[in-house]
Amino acid sequence: MFGDVLIACGDRVVGSLTEAMREIAILKGLELGELSLVAGPYAADIAVDAAVAEMAARHPGLLVQLAVKDWTGVYRAVADGSADLGIGDVSQALSQPDLDVEPLRHARLTFFCRAGHPILDHPAPGLADVLAYPWVGPMVPMPADSRLQLDEAPFGVIDPVRNRLRPRILVETFAAAKVIVARGDAISAALPIQIAREVADGVLSLVPADLSWPNLNYGIIRRKGRSLSPAAERFRDILRGIEARIDDLAATMAA
Repeated sequence: MFGDVLIACGDRVVGSLTEAMREIAILKGLELGELSLVAGPYAADIAVDAAVAEMAARHPGLLVQLAVKDWTGVYRAVADGSADLGIGDVSQALSQPDLDVEPLRHARLTFFCRAGHPILDHPAPGLADVLAYPWVGPMVPMPADSRLQLDEAPFGVIDPVRNRLRPRILVETFAAAKVIVARGDAISAALPIQIAREVADGVLSLVPADLSWPNLNYGIIRRKGRSLSPAAERFRDILRGIEARIDDLAATMAA
């Protein structure tokens, strides 16, 4: 009992110290402050990594920390104050009263595989063809209206209690997924722009499957009522700009 009290007190002290250090960082401003970010694998690969690079180039004195986690880790880091901003899947964050959400990108993902993969022998692969191969990627939430049934399929495993899909090969970064797909028969999913170079080089191929899933739905997540530091505000602006440039590039590629 006394141990529980001490632990609870210790947690409050640590929380207070963290907030105090954050306020000091805010007072230091953009040049000497700190910025803590947490992002999902897709958001990190598509835009967040580039935004961090641009932020660091503009403000070299700023201390920046970026962690890559699945959407549950993003929510936790934002809610407990260990991250100033989260950038990840917002499908479940929208219903959480302690979080503020700014949607950034909603798009259909395209399955991809290594060049020469057997699934490419099908002119129009269906869902059953996709499920016949292991999927490599992060844990993803299942849409509320999903009728996906995996049973013993190689693709992955559904957790019906927490309503999430665990890929057969679980990874934390998109870079890892690309390497694994390129060297075996596993498949993954991406925006075409994410693998444009590998497709052009003949390493990866887009799977011509016209399916309604999976979808990308990420945005900026912050703790409700918590003021943003100058560094967080600047990063948010940079990220918005990069997202707009990606949209322009994607439109050019599709034309």
